[in-house]
Amino acid sequence: MHLAKNIYNLIVSTIFCAEASCASQIKTARAVREEFGEPAAVRSGVADWAKVSYDHSERGVDKVVRKQGTKLNVTMSNVRLDGEEIPYIDPRDFFRYIVDNGLTAMLAGLPIEQQHLAPQVWRDFWRKYKILHPHHQIFDVENIGDYGRLIGLYIHGDEGRTLKKSGLMVTSVQSVLGRGFDNKRLKRDVSGFLKPQVNFAGQTFTSRFVSFVMPKTLYDKKPNIYHQALDLYSRNLSGLLEDGVYDSYTGDLYKFVVLGCKGDLPYLAKSGYLNRTFNTGAKKGNSTKSHGICHLCLAGYPDYPAEQINTWQPTWTATMGVTLPWSTTPPFIMHLLHDAIDPARFFAVDLWHCVHLGFGRSWVASVVCLVLDVLPQTNLDLKWKFLTDHYITWCRANKKQTHVSKVTAYLMSYDDKTGKQGRWHKGALTTNFCGWLLRLLQDVPADSAGFLARCQSGTANLNAMFECFYQGGFFLDRTECEYSALCGMKFLTAYSFLARKQFEKDRPDMFPLYPKLHLMHHMILRMREDGNEFGFSQNAMATSCQMDEDVIGRVSRISRRVSIRMVMERTMGRYLVGCHTAWKSAGLIT
Repeated sequence: MHLAKNIYNLIVSTIFCAEASCASQIKTARAVREEFGEPAAVRSGVADWAKVSYDHSERGVDKVVRKQGTKLNVTMSNVRLDGEEIPYIDPRDFFRYIVDNGLTAMLAGLPIEQQHLAPQVWRDFWRKYKILHPHHQIFDVENIGDYGRLIGLYIHGDEGRTLKKSGLMVTSVQSVLGRGFDNKRLKRDVSGFLKPQVNFAGQTFTSRFVSFVMPKTLYDKKPNIYHQALDLYSRNLSGLLEDGVYDSYTGDLYKFVVLGCKGDLPYLAKSGYLNRTFNTGAKKGNSTKSHGICHLCLAGYPDYPAEQINTWQPTWTATMGVTLPWSTTPPFIMHLLHDAIDPARFFAVDLWHCVHLGFGRSWVASVVCLVLDVLPQTNLDLKWKFLTDHYITWCRANKKQTHVSKVTAYLMSYDDKTGKQGRWHKGALTTNFCGWLLRLLQDVPADSAGFLARCQSGTANLNAMFECFYQGGFFLDRTECEYSALCGMKFLTAYSFLARKQFEKDRPDMFPLYPKLHLMHHMILRMREDGNEFGFSQNAMATSCQMDEDVIGRVSRISRRVSIRMVMERTMGRYLVGCHTAWKSAGLIT
């Protein structure tokens, strides 16, 4: 009986899963009704699902969801943009729902029962943020009131994959603060106060609030429609600061301000109208044209080489904030507050994308190709087999998921003479490989030139830098800043050295100098400078999109389970169902 009840509860939970197709949920509900009987199905609400017709499954399931109240009670309406109806959740409605239900503690990264501590966390955040960003326009606003009830936000956008591998742009907003990297601990400083933490822990549907999705087929056909949506979105977010959200129960007025837009580099370029970005650099080494590759400075122009990554004093530092990286003012800058001296900083770089889905793959692939030269096996097939066996053994010993079944020439870009890029698209695999390399480089013979020793040192420093980040809070103290910046610089110096030496050996495909290396250089210089001057700096992982990728994946999977003709409306509706389940599981709602 007990086993049957557990099985029944498990099946019922799958019925209310937002990511399952409607037809599969109806089929499961009918199976549950048949197995456990009509009375049990009626008590659990499964009977309503079992009655839905397969012919109109999505419409019927939507009616059941509305009837049973298993959708988060946030208003979704249609807005008309460029002749198209776009299902849209006003971010003001999302935060009004949070305030009305007494959930503002979650925006400070605290449990609901510690709501009284949230103002302390926010006041500490704004005190430090003002020191690091004294020219931000928020500090010129006169009617802010209590900074303990001023909530900082980040915008995030990225493209997922919907039906037939087509793109689906997902746009959301989130609190800048959360429960840190560990959901089980609340960290305090030496004085006993709670430290502001990054927004990583917890189910992402409880911390990221999606306002709209848009298929690529639509914004390819009408290129202006996405920017019109961002303009509306920006104006709505601006209203959260101007008008705020009033808590009728406590009498408190909460205000919200967007501190930045984060995303991968293509999204930043699209949303910010950026004309200096990763894909505007010189395509040939002998190019005489001026090309900027960074929206934060003039790196990439002839006098400011972006490849200068092995120094604390690169020439491009004098050009930061000198010239705006856009010709047309983007909607976010037009409607939202930003740094008055350097507006481009609004578009925040994601270090996780830069490394784990960027040059980190190139580093791993290049190091592996160097290792091949010293392996004693007699042919390449045996060498790749050795690497595969060694990697799988390491994963088992360290209880890591392998993510791949083999280490192959294709995976490591062995035959790609345009540059070792690493042909995988999972950031966790880069993390695995960087841990594995340390063991691999201990177990293989040394090379006469000492390149592998530099590879081991560089990998150790890269891993140590991220370990420091993941153990820190939203702000890193002076010691953490110095240590992480030093580790980062040692890695960049090793990368630059190996790239130069391999180029001299007529192997220009090894250790390619991609623009993302320059962006990491920006971050470590900023941390070192802030740490020296102020005694703390913002954690580089605060603007990471690592957890946002989870939201993109979940929403994209939902979009593949609904009608392609109503993909926006049905995806957003099912997203709210998923939110209801996640918020209820987290104890935020009953």
